[in-house]
Amino acid sequence: MEKKKPSEAQKRASAKYKAANIKQIKFECNMTQPDDAAVYEFIQTRENKQKFLKDLIKDYMESGK
Repeated sequence: MEKKKPSEAQKRASAKYKAANIKQIKFECNMTQPDDAAVYEFIQTRENKQKFLKDLIKDYMESGK
């Protein structure tokens, strides 16, 4: 079954929602630095990178550090 493409109105509504509710954080790794490269390679092994990072941050926040 062919997936139906969103209408222009749906695209506009989605863009409006994202602009109001979704925020992004840019995360950079300098691949010339061994520690950064190791972090990057490790994260790449995670199936759901976003969930992994959010869970890691939540655990850190709950630890009270």
